[in-house]
Amino acid sequence: MECSVCRKEFPDKDCIECKNLISGAYLARKPAREFLVELKPVENRNIKYYGTIKLLSPIGIALESSVPQGVYMIKLHEKLEIKVSLIKSKGKTPYQGFDIISVIRDDGEHTRLSNEEFNILCKSAEEVIEQLTEDLPETTKNLVREKLKEDVEKSQILDLFKVGTVLKYQSGRFRTLSLEDRQITLSEDYLRNFVEKALKDSVYVRDKVIDAEGEKVYDLHALPMSYNSGGLISIDVTDIIMAERKQKEKELEIYRDVIKAVTGGKLILMDEEESKKVAEEGEAIVEQEIADSTDLQKLRVSLKDFLGQFNLSPRELLHLLLCITEAATNALKHAGGGKVTVKYDADILKVIVEDEGEGIDFKKLPKATLMKSYSDSSTFSLGNGFTLMFRFTDRLYLKTSPTGTILILSKNLGLTKGEEALA
Repeated sequence: MECSVCRKEFPDKDCIECKNLISGAYLARKPAREFLVELKPVENRNIKYYGTIKLLSPIGIALESSVPQGVYMIKLHEKLEIKVSLIKSKGKTPYQGFDIISVIRDDGEHTRLSNEEFNILCKSAEEVIEQLTEDLPETTKNLVREKLKEDVEKSQILDLFKVGTVLKYQSGRFRTLSLEDRQITLSEDYLRNFVEKALKDSVYVRDKVIDAEGEKVYDLHALPMSYNSGGLISIDVTDIIMAERKQKEKELEIYRDVIKAVTGGKLILMDEEESKKVAEEGEAIVEQEIADSTDLQKLRVSLKDFLGQFNLSPRELLHLLLCITEAATNALKHAGGGKVTVKYDADILKVIVEDEGEGIDFKKLPKATLMKSYSDSSTFSLGNGFTLMFRFTDRLYLKTSPTGTILILSKNLGLTKGEEALA
């Protein structure tokens, strides 16, 4: 139906549903997401109009806009610009149809959008993933697709193009396919080597990498297509990681206040900076790597010799040694080992137990530290040992993260030091 007839007989009919608004209507599609573009008249680039892309074909485009008759330049992304001409006879408010006169990209000027450009503009993140993985072997195609889609969903990135860049790699050169060409602060050599590895081994490769300035974090996905071409998805996850970090800090503050209140200030949760400050204070008396049970015995012997100068009863000495041994045993059991450093300064004994395990899940932190019989093989737990530590030391400091745990036991030995040692 002609637009002039439709305007009179069906004033409420939606132009976008009709698709006759633009040339190439039989191929026309709605974009994966509507986005705002600038229109600059060819005769005067200083003037700007704005419109929202509603419909697209390889040779036509429909905008929700209101611009005068003329020829305009529209930049779809950094390396893709189109010249369009308003079709005055088509459409009704608020829609306008344009013919694509030419497409300007790195390799020159063309008369239409390429299939890749058209598909990238119109397809959702899930469809792009399917397109990029189409040439993978059947044995791995579905696995790679599901993994990519799962990662997108898990990261709460509902649209790759909001935070990421999709590149096609062929014969040593990259070409941007995604709508928004965000600058990637990783070197082209690094990206080339990353994709080349996927091509060489014919496997999907993923990595999370920080740029040279330490300011941006990228989640990279390389997808082999043929022996010399592949796809690269680069997702800037800096903001997501920062948000997760802030959330963790918030959780730490909540747990810190709760546990401090419940324990009367005896158990203190620390962050990275606080743990370094507490651990650095005092002179190291004993240092012992804990790799197996024999190291625990060596630690007990060394500590027993040192603690002999203090007026500790046999029961007090036993309890203190048990506390330290329990802390070291936890590092061995849940992290495969660790290091124990004993420091003494101004009558204060500090036992620092460090490991590189997976740490304590914040959701399980209250149980792991406060429940007497709590035990979970998948996480660090102070369990029954905490009862001893809580009762026979003055204060406990705890710093935990997915990269490891630091537990510091503090005990004032000033009141138990013998007169001979004081002399």
